[in-house]
Amino acid sequence: MKKQISKSKSKLDYEAKVIGNLLKHSITDDADDVMNEWVYESTIEIPNNCNLCGHKIRNNVIIRNKINGKILNIGIECADYVLNDKEYYKAYDGIESIKKKNKMMKLKEERIKRDEEIRKNNEERRERKIKNLMDIAKDRDKRGLPSEVLMTKDGVYHGLSNVEVLKRKIALGRI
Repeated sequence: MKKQISKSKSKLDYEAKVIGNLLKHSITDDADDVMNEWVYESTIEIPNNCNLCGHKIRNNVIIRNKINGKILNIGIECADYVLNDKEYYKAYDGIESIKKKNKMMKLKEERIKRDEEIRKNNEERRERKIKNLMDIAKDRDKRGLPSEVLMTKDGVYHGLSNVEVLKRKIALGRI
């Protein structure tokens, strides 16, 4: 699971830069002991630059110095180099959790968009249905055909025009 440092960088230059920056924020002056001061704290997603190597990062691994309490934002490659395996895997899991959350948010946004399209299509279909029914009701009124009886909670309505019956059904939510 651990990633290898990219081949485009000299491994020695990378290590020297990371250790040098780590020593600046540590109590110890010993390059061999410096990594023992740091533990994984959390992960966050925000565009940033790694405090150790300077690369642009989106998923930040937050590490804390156990002795002086200083906090650094680093990328997952630097976390692989600085943290022990147990702490690194916590950071890796945190990054994976962020990715999973982002995937779930994208799926939710797609579902909301799809639901909105369905609602819009249903509304358009309803409007077309009402228009067609209104045309039929007007035609029936022109030809003098009787309307159906409209039954509501308030009573039974006789003698209404076809258009009026349709308008009342729409208002009652029956169409």
